[in-house]
Amino acid sequence: MCFSASASFTAASVIAAAGICSLLKARTYPLYLFALTPLFFAVQQALEGLVWITLMQGDSTSLLNKIGIYGFLFFAGAFWPIWLSGCLYFLEGDKKRKNLLLIVFIIGIIAASKILFRLVVHKHTAVISDHHIDYPMFALTYSVSSIKHIFYSYTLDLILTIAYLIAVIVPFFISSIKGMWIIGAITTIGFIVAAVFYALAFGSVWCFFGALSTIATYYIVVNYNRHPLSSRQGASKVR
Repeated sequence: MCFSASASFTAASVIAAAGICSLLKARTYPLYLFALTPLFFAVQQALEGLVWITLMQGDSTSLLNKIGIYGFLFFAGAFWPIWLSGCLYFLEGDKKRKNLLLIVFIIGIIAASKILFRLVVHKHTAVISDHHIDYPMFALTYSVSSIKHIFYSYTLDLILTIAYLIAVIVPFFISSIKGMWIIGAITTIGFIVAAVFYALAFGSVWCFFGALSTIATYYIVVNYNRHPLSSRQGASKVR
């Protein structure tokens, strides 16, 4: 998260509280999975807090620094495309929407696999810049020297980016469950803000918006329980 280590840990605490409250209200297996989302975001924010601490101490080579960096990048790049699209797929009760979500789920798996490969194969670092943490892996920067690879590297990166966005944003607008669009809207706004104003710190800033959006999870879970017919159509109950 941008700003500081304390901001990251504070955000992690607030988001974790929202996740625990959501989990306690869940009444179906798919809803339990969805309610876990804020807790995973809290872990991700805590990992970035660890990155903040180690970098501020000038320690960019320690095990704790690597755990923080690779842990954050794992969640940001490989975990969310599968988890978010998968949760909404299993939670959906409308058959037509569920079929669409299955396609998105598969796209998410493919995108996450490619990103995970890059995460494992390549070395990754992070630096503090203007009160933000820059992760080169997720920085939106393009140089003239990359033009020679435009039909290969850039094109593949563009396809991967589109696939990633489809997996983490589109499901919230496909879902028939009341309130899901709120998370999708906040995530979309966060993407635009991060891309336009924080290109170098894109991954950190966008994930902050994503983490905040999950606070809406509690409202969605509670509404799902109170208004089962209007909130979903035939989602699986605990058996």
